[in-house]
Amino acid sequence: MQTDTQTSDNSEHIFDEFKRYLALSDHMIAISSKEALAKTARILAMQAAHYAAKYGDEPMLDLATVVPVSGLSEDSAAFLRDGAKTFVGVLGVVAGGLFKDTLDPVQ
Repeated sequence: MQTDTQTSDNSEHIFDEFKRYLALSDHMIAISSKEALAKTARILAMQAAHYAAKYGDEPMLDLATVVPVSGLSEDSAAFLRDGAKTFVGVLGVVAGGLFKDTLDPVQ
């Protein structure tokens, strides 16, 4: 069983991963073409539409509930990290290896 301290430490570790992916995505966006960004947005939209067709529509998340003022749960941190990681991965594929030296900042 995890203690509150272990859970908090794990949430912080996951949130640190998110911050690294977010910084990487900012860098990737800055050096990407408008076409690559548009293609990435279309791919992610198709993935969202596929999910909705398969599992039903989901309401848009209120980010205030994902990132509460009082602290970040492990699930919320993982949600943020996974979203940023997905974006980095899709943009990396779309850009055709332009970012091959920086694709996985979490090591």
